[in-house]
Amino acid sequence: VSTVILTTYEYSNAKQGQLYTAINETAKHMDQAIDIGEFMGSWTLQMGYPIVHVKLTGGNKVQVSQTKYKFPGEVEAESPLGYKWHIPFWYQTNEETGSNNFLWVSDDSVEFETKDNTKWILGNSLARGFYRVNYDSENWEKIIDLLHNSHTVFHELIE
Repeated sequence: VSTVILTTYEYSNAKQGQLYTAINETAKHMDQAIDIGEFMGSWTLQMGYPIVHVKLTGGNKVQVSQTKYKFPGEVEAESPLGYKWHIPFWYQTNEETGSNNFLWVSDDSVEFETKDNTKWILGNSLARGFYRVNYDSENWEKIIDLLHNSHTVFHELIE
């Protein structure tokens, strides 16, 4: 990306949209590529940040949804994007402990499948994203149990 931008705009200035176009051109070969202008707009054109709600819905299915994080007593202003973000969501499960489990969450709610025998899921693994994560009560209980009885599993996930 930097070579394209530096070469194209060698003796001038690149505007925001031109930078995003160059990044999009470079990223076309990536799986799950997203329009960088839309991605950045969802983070820069509205206030706040999201809470990502994660729920194991049975078997190996996971539902991920988003809402705006609100401070107590906060009055919510209008958002041109309806307080929806393009969220890079990294996760780990008891069956998928690698750090590269990833999907884009751009809609109100997304459902995906993990490996069979998934007992728990940890969202925003390695704290890569600027969002909070909340779980259904069953998954919270499993995470709390792991912290009490086998906390080193999270240390292994972080390394």
